Amino acid sequence: MKIVLAGFMGAGKSSVAKALSEKLGVPLYENDDEIVKRSGRASIPQIFEQDGEPVFRKLETELLAEGLKREAFVLSPGAGFIEDVANRELVASSGAKVIYLDTSFETICERLSVDEGRPLFQDKEAARERYLRRAPLYRAHADIIVPTDNRSISELRSLILRLLSKGAPASSGEMYAVIGDPVALSLSPRVHNAAFKDSGTDSDRLYGAMRIQTSELKAFCDLMRSGAVSGASCTMPHKLEILPYVDERSPAVKAIGAANTLTLRDGKIFAENTDWVGVVAPLKQAADLSGKKVAILGAGGTARAALYGLKKEGAEITLFNRSREKGEELSKEFEVDFYPLSEIQSVKGLEIVLNTTSVGMSGQLERSPVPAEIFSTEMIVMDAIYKPYYTLMLQMAEQGGARVIPGARMFLEQACAQFEIWTGGQAPRDVMAGVIAQEFERESI
Repeated sequence: MKIVLAGFMGAGKSSVAKALSEKLGVPLYENDDEIVKRSGRASIPQIFEQDGEPVFRKLETELLAEGLKREAFVLSPGAGFIEDVANRELVASSGAKVIYLDTSFETICERLSVDEGRPLFQDKEAARERYLRRAPLYRAHADIIVPTDNRSISELRSLILRLLSKGAPASSGEMYAVIGDPVALSLSPRVHNAAFKDSGTDSDRLYGAMRIQTSELKAFCDLMRSGAVSGASCTMPHKLEILPYVDERSPAVKAIGAANTLTLRDGKIFAENTDWVGVVAPLKQAADLSGKKVAILGAGGTARAALYGLKKEGAEITLFNRSREKGEELSKEFEVDFYPLSEIQSVKGLEIVLNTTSVGMSGQLERSPVPAEIFSTEMIVMDAIYKPYYTLMLQMAEQGGARVIPGARMFLEQACAQFEIWTGGQAPRDVMAGVIAQEFERESI
């Protein structure tokens, strides 16, 4: 019997490995312990401090290769082994069964809150990003996936042995993720994991965040088709760039030319767009959109979704963009008027202003895409940016007497639509709204 336990730090690999080793009567091989012995240092933190992470990673691969050559074993590698291609190839060629101990980040934080011997867990936000980056890799290379939250070591041992005896494939657990660059501050993991938990599906669905560069989109889609990821939220800057790599597009995606939602169906990637729902739903709650004079600021993926949704509602739209060429091209495609953003004050009678640009988000907090003079008491002003909750544009609009709709409302509506696409069930709107409100320390959104 050859078993490799995979999982993040604090997942319980050492304890479960020991329990399995004793029950099966096969040798236990703790890769990190072997690294410490070979290094001559007193501990892993000391290796990191005095030799550096590259030395640790080199020893990790060397000793992993040695451990995998044994006839029978339960092997517990370090949490980071999965990120190295050479390590993954070594494990794959060894014939060992890979068991992923799937543990929520919240549980890991509880377990490691008093452990100072984890050099890569001192910065919790960096640890979260590392956790979310590794989770899809663990899943993609696992033979069996075992959720560990609220399970004792004896329960986990029994469950693993039962699955091994049946020759069970990987569990039916599903991985979801938001992909973009950057994504570390995304609210999506917290919102969707809370929704999964409330709907009773948290034991077999997990939502993470993956920082994916444009050059990696094809590889990500290949990863999805392998079954490692069941669905994804696609955010900036990939809503347009993802399209060449998907298999099917919804009517909305075909019309908009951008996707924010990916779903794996029968080995194929289906692209959908829920951004237009996020735009239209809050505005419809505020006013009848038919015949309303709407200004859309920007010409990217979210602007395209807004154009699609608001035209369906019969709004009269004028597009404004800093780049004339890009703005004119998009306005012709959707058959709406166009003006350079610098000329917005010359257009009279605007009733709704929607910002879809990145001006005003973190790093640009003191900027607004338009001057305060354009706002009036008759206007509704909405910003697609949800961090900060009140952008400078919304603050100026409110001061001018306009009714404002924060981007958090759009975020909520599009996330609810995504949940329903992925699960086929009704989204727990109140739960999802509560997570967003808590993030911004508000009673409601």
